[in-house]
Amino acid sequence: MEHIEPYRAALGWITADAHTIDTSALTPYETAERIAEAVRGGAAGVCEIVQTPEPTAETVAAGVLFFDEEDRVLLVDPTYKPGWEFPGGVVEPGEAPAQAGIREVAEELGLHLTTVPRLLLVDWEAPRPPAAADCASSSTVGC
Repeated sequence: MEHIEPYRAALGWITADAHTIDTSALTPYETAERIAEAVRGGAAGVCEIVQTPEPTAETVAAGVLFFDEEDRVLLVDPTYKPGWEFPGGVVEPGEAPAQAGIREVAEELGLHLTTVPRLLLVDWEAPRPPAAADCASSSTVGC
């Protein structure tokens, strides 16, 4: 809770720098649906995938979806890539996705969750370079 006031203080520049969704009259489910619509429709902007040119293994990531007392969604602005996203990160070998979400929240936000979050986002990416992923669904010559 000690991070809520700095978050509120930053709302001015956050709303000027990001695609915002007014969640004041939305349920958490409706909020998640609006976020999904914005991402699908491109309104949320482009967020480049951080990946080595030649990945050597599958990439699994976990994120945690937080709502404040007014059902607003918490997003973070990573310093190492453009765009906003849910708190979270890459699952380490042998780590459960839920535990990765808890660990990443502690690392990124300083919040130490005592229970497993009810809503956990998990993302998986095959071990292919970005160009190979594009070619999988393309008939482009040279892929």
